Amino acid sequence: MRTIHVMFDSGLTSLERESIRDGLIDFKERFPNKDIVNYRSRQWSTGSSYCSADWFIRQARLKQAISGSGLNVEVLLDLMREDPGQKAYPHIDVLFTSCDLTRRGLKTCYGATSDRFTVQSLYRYRYLRLDDRIALIKWTLWHELGHMLGLSNNIHCANRGCAMHQGKDFDETIRFAREMTRTNRIYCPDCTKKISYGGNTMRAS
Repeated sequence: MRTIHVMFDSGLTSLERESIRDGLIDFKERFPNKDIVNYRSRQWSTGSSYCSADWFIRQARLKQAISGSGLNVEVLLDLMREDPGQKAYPHIDVLFTSCDLTRRGLKTCYGATSDRFTVQSLYRYRYLRLDDRIALIKWTLWHELGHMLGLSNNIHCANRGCAMHQGKDFDETIRFAREMTRTNRIYCPDCTKKISYGGNTMRAS
């Protein structure tokens, strides 16, 4: 079974970090068999290789071919794949960043997921009103965990009350996230069952 590491860079606000942790607590309540353990939580400034989200981001900026304010998410994902710990201790990586992201063919993007790696930017969430920002951070966490734990990236749920449902645009996704927060729902019964049969351990920073 795969372990999930959830990490975030030091540029996140206390509200954003708390929203991620609250989302993890909500997830744990639905899936009590998943273990949540602190990981890389106090090593933002050590500079040690692969020690933190900040290290991955610094290296990605050095490696990306085009300079600018946007961080190339594909370069960042490649670095995460190269982590020697993946060979010794295979795991899923979820990284939240305060940086704006770009990718090939796009000036900006909210994030990207590939196999057992995902990078999600909260940069553009900061333009939202407070309650929508909190709801969307939690939805993003739940949605990507769902993909990592049993639902492939091209599978989305038809149930509009499920975190695995994909809105047709950003505004619709915000409305779904807001409604899920109001009703205290995350996954529909079918997606809950599929995720329950996924990996069995989750770690967070």
